[in-house]
Amino acid sequence: MWTLCSIGSNIEPINNTALALTRLARLFGQVQLSPLVRTRAVAVTGQQDFLNAFIRFESDASDFELKQQLNAIEIDLGRDRSHRDSKILPRPMDIDILDRQHTLARLKPNESTPYLNAVWHAEQSGQPDQTWSVEVGGVLLGQVPATIDFDHTTGQVSVVTQQTNRVEHRGKASLAS
Repeated sequence: MWTLCSIGSNIEPINNTALALTRLARLFGQVQLSPLVRTRAVAVTGQQDFLNAFIRFESDASDFELKQQLNAIEIDLGRDRSHRDSKILPRPMDIDILDRQHTLARLKPNESTPYLNAVWHAEQSGQPDQTWSVEVGGVLLGQVPATIDFDHTTGQVSVVTQQTNRVEHRGKASLAS
């Protein structure tokens, strides 16, 4: 089943996003990434901006199993989900499931928030207002949608940047976990 998630970080966002993308690619084999967008913190203590994006991937896991897998990534990157104020504290990584569909084309956010709207606008218009870049293995991600592939045979992650009317392989990147 195809899954749409939002990812966000406002504690070491560049580093934690690169680590999360690596883990997600290893877990799901291939992850499609939207542009990375800088958004203001809303209803979160502290004023550090967030790095936000959408990711899309296929998974046969149940909703419960998938949420457990995504929570494990958050926890591994340092999020304390057991803290009573977990929802309003700054976070190294937040991964939320927004939609699950049998076809990729039907995925869309199931709610409207300022940060989801900013990422959706950046993705749909192709002209993000405030993007961030994350360098992963020498490949700069974030300005345009990209696909991150994990080769289970070699253990290598390769980044494929998608551009209008073509897909350009940008090189293999061995990503640290």
